[in-house]
Amino acid sequence: MTCTTTAEAGITLSGGGYKGIGDPEAFYDFFAYLDKGSTLAASRGFTNVNYFTLNSLIGIDGPADYRIIPKSNEKRWGAAFSNVTDADLLVDGKDYGSFLATDVTFFYTGPTIDNSKGNGKVYLGEFQMWEDDYDKLPVLPIGGNIPITYDYKTKDSTSPEGGIAFNFTVVPEPSSFVIATLVGSGVTGIALLHYRRRAA
Repeated sequence: MTCTTTAEAGITLSGGGYKGIGDPEAFYDFFAYLDKGSTLAASRGFTNVNYFTLNSLIGIDGPADYRIIPKSNEKRWGAAFSNVTDADLLVDGKDYGSFLATDVTFFYTGPTIDNSKGNGKVYLGEFQMWEDDYDKLPVLPIGGNIPITYDYKTKDSTSPEGGIAFNFTVVPEPSSFVIATLVGSGVTGIALLHYRRRAA
């Protein structure tokens, strides 16, 4: 997972990984940071909301499961799923066709994180989401990149920053590692068996 996007100030996403086909059908994993010069304000309901939105996330069919692993328990987030549409699945420029996609917004619920005078980025947490029910996605090439855009709003931005480019890198399913290991072990075992029989 090797993508990092840099903005002047705001929220930066990094390390996007995608695993597809299997259980769950689609799994997204990435990290979020608060850039220096920015502040996340504590939210009250849906007022003063600080957030970032992943636009048209392929394979997410409306509300999906998600998990946020924060740096500390004091940093809290919620998620909202909206605008379910069809979008083209592009991997390294190759068009795989049109599939369901959903805008996913992670909104911050406090307390305030002030990085207005910081010297570097502040780690906000690891964000994961997965879709169990949408099984129409094709098998994608390992190492391929799925481009999306994201928007964000912080206390310091007067309007949402739009269309920031970000890539999810296709990574192997955990089960494929197990299968490869078993196949590799089986071939080695057969080779050793033949060698021992010939030696005898």
